[in-house]
Amino acid sequence: RNDVRALLAARSGVVLHSHGARADLVAALAVRGASGFVSTVHGFITNTVKQRVARRIHLLILRRASRVIAVSAVLSRQLATEVGASRVVTIPNCAPRTEGMSRAAARLELGIAEAHTPVLGWVGRASEEKGLDIFVEAFSQLHDRSARAVVMGEGPTLSTVQARANALGLGQRIRWLGAVPGAARLFAGLDLLVLSSRTEGTPMTVLEAIQSHVPVVAAAVGGVPDLLTGNAGWLVPSEDPMALAAAIDAALADPAEARARALSASERLDARNGMRTWIASHERLYASLGAA
Repeated sequence: RNDVRALLAARSGVVLHSHGARADLVAALAVRGASGFVSTVHGFITNTVKQRVARRIHLLILRRASRVIAVSAVLSRQLATEVGASRVVTIPNCAPRTEGMSRAAARLELGIAEAHTPVLGWVGRASEEKGLDIFVEAFSQLHDRSARAVVMGEGPTLSTVQARANALGLGQRIRWLGAVPGAARLFAGLDLLVLSSRTEGTPMTVLEAIQSHVPVVAAAVGGVPDLLTGNAGWLVPSEDPMALAAAIDAALADPAEARARALSASERLDARNGMRTWIASHERLYASLGAA
């Protein structure tokens, strides 16, 4: 906190921009008596009493911010009622382009030997809000029994979900890769990315899949529908394994349609959520706060 205060005192026309509850607390303390700070909010996790209390404290901190950036329209509407509409600005996430691998090289690293086997990817933290359990239930209901899945991520629900997958007889069809740094570089080896979250902001995993031209089947939560509306992907209700399985089967049954939807999503992303647009939105916000 003192280091941040010293930095602010040494420079004029600086906007302090923080991400996350802990960083926001440091920012609020550092600018005490000054002009405020900017916070980007990516969403809230409220599975436990502790998390719900932490959310309430975080909202109190955000009421001291000059501006609060929401990464989706849904989150923006929520924050507007809780910290004040005049403070809230919507700037969806964007993802920098990643140098991917060839399909063959990616599959080799993913541990998938068969060149034509349909491969589903699930990437994220294995926690309640990310819905890995929903994905496993949907995977068990697929009509296409040739499909394989790779799960990239670790977390508190992983062992429970693995046990459920084994009980469902999926042990040989799912590869559990644990945490994979720079997972997006492996997306060329996937035929489909599946997002089964119960809650989201604007997930980087979906942005990275779109930029990699990988078709996406996702739960319609948070900012995901903004990325996959129309024919840009497949959207299903949250916490509905049967609907998720049906959408996955539809995508795998028509590869040409899947490729067309992936292309549509990529074109929409370039037009609405590109890096230039993201940078320009932040520059306008900083300028409005008097940043030099």
